[in-house]
Amino acid sequence: MEIGLARFGTSLRGLLPAASLPPLFISRWNPVGPEDWLGKCGMNSESKISMQWFLRALFLRTTDSPLSLEQRWIRVGVMLAGLLLLGLLFATRWLTPDTRGLGTHEQLGLPPCGFYVWWGIPCPSCGMTTSWAWLVQFEFAEAFRQHSGGALLGLFSLGLGLWCVFSAMRGSWIGGWPSSLAWAVVMAGLALAILISWIGKLWA
Repeated sequence: MEIGLARFGTSLRGLLPAASLPPLFISRWNPVGPEDWLGKCGMNSESKISMQWFLRALFLRTTDSPLSLEQRWIRVGVMLAGLLLLGLLFATRWLTPDTRGLGTHEQLGLPPCGFYVWWGIPCPSCGMTTSWAWLVQFEFAEAFRQHSGGALLGLFSLGLGLWCVFSAMRGSWIGGWPSSLAWAVVMAGLALAILISWIGKLWA
């Protein structure tokens, strides 16, 4: 494990210059830095350096955002995007979760899932609307039971929507713009959760 971390850190250091890596955030409630925390884990020096570089790359915040909120039209666009995400989520508040675990979206006048109609098995997104309908009713256990990936996506959409709205109101990205690695990790995690939920439905 430590050898793998060392190799990964070595390759990561070759991609990211040291000057672009600021110190990690130190919590005001727990003034123990990440270096101290890693030292308590019993890692050797090479593995500790590798893990530090990985964490710094993951939580890197930069002002070099592809969308500058200093321009009014971009702020309006980000505001509308955030409101759209929140609107899609809370629109399910008036839907009755389908007892089949899928098909709740048909109450919006949308057609049945073509994948399900054609093949007779649910698609990876089947059950997401049902999960969101349970989620906005604060039935978290039922939301995750119906589609854990959809529930996580709903919570992510809630956070992303609020972040966009309040950042647009403020005129700058709250907390800074996340690193590309952070976005990739979040997207990969959501995709994996959706895939696992789909496999679970197929085996149910």
